[in-house]
Amino acid sequence: MDDSVIIGECTPPGYSLLNFPRPGGDRHGGIVIICKSSLRLSIATTGINIVSFEHASVTNSSKSFRLISIYRPPPSLKNGFTHNQFLDEFHDFLGAISDLPGKPLILGDMNVHLNRPGKADVSRYIASITEHNFEQYVNRSTHRGGNILDHVICHPDDDLISDGGCVVSPFTYGSDHHMIQCKINISKPPLQRRTFTSRSYRHLDMDRFTTDLAEAIQHVIPVDDPELQVTAYNKSILDVLDDHCPATTCSRRLIRNPDWYTDEVQEARRERRQCKRRWRKSLSTDDRQAYIEKNSAVNELIMDNKRKHFKDVLDNANSGTMFKTRNRLLNTNVRKLPSCSSNSELSYSFADYFTEKVAMIRRELDHGVDDLDITGSGYQNGPVHTDRDINHLECFSHVSEDEVRKIIGKLPCKTSPLDPISTWLLKKCIDTLLPTITSIINNSLRVGKFPQVLRQSVITPLIKK
Repeated sequence: MDDSVIIGECTPPGYSLLNFPRPGGDRHGGIVIICKSSLRLSIATTGINIVSFEHASVTNSSKSFRLISIYRPPPSLKNGFTHNQFLDEFHDFLGAISDLPGKPLILGDMNVHLNRPGKADVSRYIASITEHNFEQYVNRSTHRGGNILDHVICHPDDDLISDGGCVVSPFTYGSDHHMIQCKINISKPPLQRRTFTSRSYRHLDMDRFTTDLAEAIQHVIPVDDPELQVTAYNKSILDVLDDHCPATTCSRRLIRNPDWYTDEVQEARRERRQCKRRWRKSLSTDDRQAYIEKNSAVNELIMDNKRKHFKDVLDNANSGTMFKTRNRLLNTNVRKLPSCSSNSELSYSFADYFTEKVAMIRRELDHGVDDLDITGSGYQNGPVHTDRDINHLECFSHVSEDEVRKIIGKLPCKTSPLDPISTWLLKKCIDTLLPTITSIINNSLRVGKFPQVLRQSVITPLIKK
């Protein structure tokens, strides 16, 4: 399953999809684990070589819990698997899993009929579970054929499964297997919070701000070192900004309801939960039918709200909003970066890659110049220029204030967090800051030095492959 569009369609907003393609080069099948992104689960390979069944292993950030999903294909002449091969490998697998970090929770389609304990393979399967101090928690039919094929296994001492055990849903949702629900006793990860640092310009007095800025910028005098001049320029602006609109830092939870989530949807979901609790308590046919009808009504209401919301968005969207909405619907706006141990390692990896790429281009250009035939015999249009015909750049021309003003005026109102002043505010104060900015540019061109502080940048990589 390597189609990003299909994967995006299968992944609801706020969820993550961990993909485990079928081994052996087969482009079909595999195991997928879909979980809430807030759980921050990640792939944790077991290092165990298994042939007769597929398995996928994930763990939480603290490595205290390990979820293992298994799919065992039924033995057939085509795959060549046998019951004894599976039972031998599963026995060794349970022993190896117990030695890995994290409390193991094993679940999946084992294709073992637990409702027939008298069969030899089933008896051996149960013995392996008991021998390694595991326990199986599903005790009702999980297949439309009346068999218990899907199992949930863990150490009873780990207390992973709550007292309610496993509940087999009566619905199959288009599959031949029923859904199994259980509550896992692990600590809920805290809601992610993001720290924001911002300035409030709402009550900024532009006249007084411009006056104070002009007075502060007078202390930025031209010096031989443009580095010192830029540092003084940044400090003068930040001091005035801190006086008029100081930066404030706040922390917010990264959670909010989508735009289509109305009070009507919230109330309908509340009524559905009541119907579900009533049915699970009474187990009556009427309560079950009431829950089915309420569940269908809630799903239809949500779909209607989504259709209306996204239709309104697309009807009034420009090209940018349209592509953002498409990416949101297909869940393709998640930035995927190469795996790394730290952000520092990743940034250096990008820097080394592009440094080497530039160096390679220069080597190829130098090699190409050395191979040029400057006598003209290899060219139909005459000889190439020799060194006597080449103009050398010996100095830069200074820029005027009008040229700098035009360039700044054409800048989009985007601001880097490293900028001392927002672009829109810079344009409003251009008459005050223009002489100093022009002086910094010309001073840098004169001494042939680009200030180190201006070489820093915040880069968000967009990976194409």
